[in-house]
Amino acid sequence: MDIKVRGKYEDKSLKLKDIRPLLKNMRIKSKSDQNDEENENRQNPQNYAEYKASTTGKKAAEKSILAVTFSAKRLKIKGNQHTSSTYVEPGEGPVSGSKVVPLWAKKQKEKKAAQTAVATRQHAAQQTVIQIKRQQRRRKRNYQIKRIKNQMRNQTIVSSSVVLLAMVLFVFTLSMFLFLADDGDGNLEAGQPALMVSVAKAQIGTEDGEKYWSWYGFDEQVDWCACFVSWCANEAGLIEEGAVPMFAEVNEGIRWFREQGRWIDAAEEPDFRPTPGTLIFFDWDTDSNADHVGIVERCKKGIIYTIEGNSNDSVLSNYYTQDNNIILGFAIINVNKKIFN
Repeated sequence: MDIKVRGKYEDKSLKLKDIRPLLKNMRIKSKSDQNDEENENRQNPQNYAEYKASTTGKKAAEKSILAVTFSAKRLKIKGNQHTSSTYVEPGEGPVSGSKVVPLWAKKQKEKKAAQTAVATRQHAAQQTVIQIKRQQRRRKRNYQIKRIKNQMRNQTIVSSSVVLLAMVLFVFTLSMFLFLADDGDGNLEAGQPALMVSVAKAQIGTEDGEKYWSWYGFDEQVDWCACFVSWCANEAGLIEEGAVPMFAEVNEGIRWFREQGRWIDAAEEPDFRPTPGTLIFFDWDTDSNADHVGIVERCKKGIIYTIEGNSNDSVLSNYYTQDNNIILGFAIINVNKKIFN
């Protein structure tokens, strides 16, 4: 490669290999040395003119050599870019089916391809994780639904069992009230008077008595103890069977039971123990006329427990000693029962 040099060597054609020895042998003085030398030559004008001319030529030669060196380095770098830092890519170029691409472009392309591959793998991994999480949520939801269904089925079975058991107990209890009664000593006996006791118990707490005297046919309130007894007997089916009369005045009831031979005078039979469903009549002023009537609930240890209508204008449960002198007598409903001890 021929290089043109400016300055002193402008007319000479040098090669790059000829410049290197010049650079090697050339001694460049420091600025302080140059200043000292210049001060010494200033004292002799003739020497100073010669010194100035030689210094100017040296500086021009040094600048020319440095310019040549810089140009040579640039040419070398540029030549390397077009030779060793390139690769041939198929497709275009001087050779059929190829093209020359800088090495940095190849590296950039490879880096971009690697980044794309990494991004693709990361996306695939993320999609796999998402699918796994979806499957886990689906399995968990299905398990919860199945567990809830099982719980509902078990609860339904338990509820059905409880309802069935409650119905059985209700039927059994109802049958006990319908067909059994306590005779006062804890023994049970059959008979409809027990049903009348059950009906009367259900009415405890009822006030005013309109339900009973209006049923009997009264338009206004009357003494309704006998109406209450008649209503309970009717609900138990005793009036229809002729076991109890429909009466609203207590003495009329006593008269009917006397005619049927079912009357027990308390004064004549002080040891009589009434059974559940027996009617009890009271004489408040002990003038041998009945003033009140109720239904015997049970009799135990000398105490008679009763359910009475129109007791303080309500249906209440009361009790009396068996020898109480206000008890006028009893009306027996079950004629087949042995009434004496």
